[in-house]
Amino acid sequence: MNERIPGGKVKGGFHLAGYTHAEGRHFPALYHVRTGHKDELLHELRLYHDYPFDRYGSVDEWLGILEAGGAGSLRNGAFDVYAVFWKYLDCLMDDLAKTKFIYPSYARFPGRELEMRRDFIKLQVQTICEFYRLSNFYEVIAGPLSSITISSQGIEKFEPSAVTW
Repeated sequence: MNERIPGGKVKGGFHLAGYTHAEGRHFPALYHVRTGHKDELLHELRLYHDYPFDRYGSVDEWLGILEAGGAGSLRNGAFDVYAVFWKYLDCLMDDLAKTKFIYPSYARFPGRELEMRRDFIKLQVQTICEFYRLSNFYEVIAGPLSSITISSQGIEKFEPSAVTW
C-alpha cells in the first residue's frame, strides 16, 4: 500500500482486524495502520498494535474477555462524540430487545454470524460518519468505507470502496 499512497503527504489510516498467532495460540487481533498519530510527523503507512497487545497485559486476559462475551472498543479520533452515540445506541438496542426486535438476528441468518456482525458495525460507522459529515466536526471522518470479514479460516468477504490519493 505504501507504493500507492504518497508517504508523508496524506494523514489517515484504517483498522485491520483478523487472526494472529502468538504464545502458541490462534486468536483475533486488531491493528491500526496509519500515516501519523496526533502530533507525529507524517510518514508512510505503519502498523500499530491495538488488541490485545497494547490494551491488555496478556493473551490470556484478552481471550478471557472474549470467551466471556466481551469485545474490544476503539477510542481514537473524536471519541467523546462517538462515546455518546454508542451509549445511546446500546440503550436503543436494549429497548428494542424488550419488544422482541433483535438486531443483528443471528438466528435468522444461521451460519452468517460474522457477516451480520460486520453489517451491524458498518451501520454504526456509516451513521456516525453522517453525523460528522453534517456537523461542525471533522468531515474527513466521513470518508469512503471499506470492509473485510476475516474468520479463523481466512478472508470471507471483502467490500472495497474507491479511494483516491
